[in-house]
Amino acid sequence: MVINITVDEVKLIQDKNINTVIVDVRTTDEFENGTMHGAINIDIFDPEFMNKCQKLDTASTYLILCKSGNRSGQAAEYLEQMGFKNVCNIIGGMIAWDGKIAYPKAA
Repeated sequence: MVINITVDEVKLIQDKNINTVIVDVRTTDEFENGTMHGAINIDIFDPEFMNKCQKLDTASTYLILCKSGNRSGQAAEYLEQMGFKNVCNIIGGMIAWDGKIAYPKAA
């Protein structure tokens, strides 16, 4: 079952340095225009989305991010169906995020 978490819970996780991976499932342009610090980008609309996700460690904890929580909710369900056990959907996404913004270049 996918767990929904708030942006305030994400801040607590970051403050406590809990080992998680933030996966931003927005487009490359959206990602490069601002994301959460440390996030990686795997665009849910990329035809290779599932293949890219299969390269991730299923034992890690993933916080899935998008603009509002819709795409991330879908992506979190996909990951769960693929056998990932620790997947959280960040409700409210970047719209709700008022923390530090990073401007990385997508890989």
